[in-house]
Amino acid sequence: MPTFAARKKKDNTTKSETAEVVNATNTQLKFNILTDSTAEVINDDSYWSLISIEVPEKVRIADNIFTVTSVGSKAFEGCQSLTSIEIPTSVTSIENEAFSDCSSLTKINIPSSVKHIGEGAFFGCKSLADIEIPTKVTSLEYGVFEGCKNLTNIKIPDNITNIGSTAFYRCSSLKKIEIPSSVTSIGNGAFYGCDELKSITVDPNNTNYSSEDGVLYNKDKTEIIVVPEAIKGKFTIPSSVIDINKGAFARCRNLKNIEIPSSVNAIGDFAFSDCEGLTNITIPSSVSKIGDYAFSTCKNLASIVIPSSVTSIGDWVFSHCYNLTNIDLPSSITSIGDWAFANCEVLANIKIPSNVTSLGDRAFFHCYSLTSINIPSNVAKIGNSAFETCTNMTSIEIPSSVVNIGEKAFYDCKNLKIVIDNTKNNLKIGNDAFHECESVTYTKDATESTRSTEQQ
Repeated sequence: MPTFAARKKKDNTTKSETAEVVNATNTQLKFNILTDSTAEVINDDSYWSLISIEVPEKVRIADNIFTVTSVGSKAFEGCQSLTSIEIPTSVTSIENEAFSDCSSLTKINIPSSVKHIGEGAFFGCKSLADIEIPTKVTSLEYGVFEGCKNLTNIKIPDNITNIGSTAFYRCSSLKKIEIPSSVTSIGNGAFYGCDELKSITVDPNNTNYSSEDGVLYNKDKTEIIVVPEAIKGKFTIPSSVIDINKGAFARCRNLKNIEIPSSVNAIGDFAFSDCEGLTNITIPSSVSKIGDYAFSTCKNLASIVIPSSVTSIGDWVFSHCYNLTNIDLPSSITSIGDWAFANCEVLANIKIPSNVTSLGDRAFFHCYSLTSINIPSNVAKIGNSAFETCTNMTSIEIPSSVVNIGEKAFYDCKNLKIVIDNTKNNLKIGNDAFHECESVTYTKDATESTRSTEQQ
């Protein structure tokens, strides 16, 4: 869009106008003309030293006067010395990332005229402690207050219908949230990283959501949506719950025990990720789906039993469960996803069920304590780096069903002796698949069976 220097407009002033008109040449701010009568504040490299600034209601550009109606996209992005700003009542829109990374901004008064606040508008404003959202705003967009670490209090107006994904992500000082009756949608991760959040309360007249004991549910409590991260001790999921939402318990680091009722049939992605106080959990036989990352970074989880109703272990499900020593996989499992058990450093034994057909990339990456593992006769693919740096593994037999061994599949398994059934002549081996392994033996040709791993 053209800057003020690119266009000339007619003078739209009237005698009744009382707002002070600021000449564009007399302010450090830069402007972009939107219409014949309106302009917006735009970004400029000269703003880096700003400490405080007042946005004018009217600005004279060349011989014409324009009303300032918008703070443009990224207008004050990265103004880390900016502590305060005054916005006039002529402004109706604050665009995407307008004040992102204004890390020293402690105060801002958003006028009641504002109807729209864009995505990430106050992203990273870590000194901002309090802010009032105008009643004309109807949506809190994606990441709008993300990283506002000192934000302790915020009132969501009754006109808000949408709370976007990551809207309050990493607002680590926020202690409570009250959701009005008008809200119809709440995005994933809206309150993720709110370490001090103890309570989410929903207006009883809301037709989409409800709350009980500070926990957010859908209206009929069949879905548990968000458990505040500051909740401690034991939590029993109500028997009305069918689905555990994506990230529902994520970062509930002080929860020691979670009871899942037999009514639950699905555990969403990230559902219990980073619950570092959790040591064990029982998954009922009603559960048929466990989402990706569901228990990732549960650092103290020592054991878990997967019911036979589950058919696959998804990506990253138990990755970085550093204290996981024991897990029983049922015969119903047919696939193990990428990074599924990566960095389970004390996992010594695991039996792969006979129906498994594929082992994902880095499935057992950095499982240093793993001493042996069986590859069932239905497995066709061993993914890239599947067992990389499993330095305590000593032996493994790869059946003829395997047609693809990925790059670095057994990389740096220095004590490992591998026997490969290659009688079907259809095996593809990726680069460095057996790098530094002690030996690799192929069953097809007895005279050339043992090959130097440096050639693999």
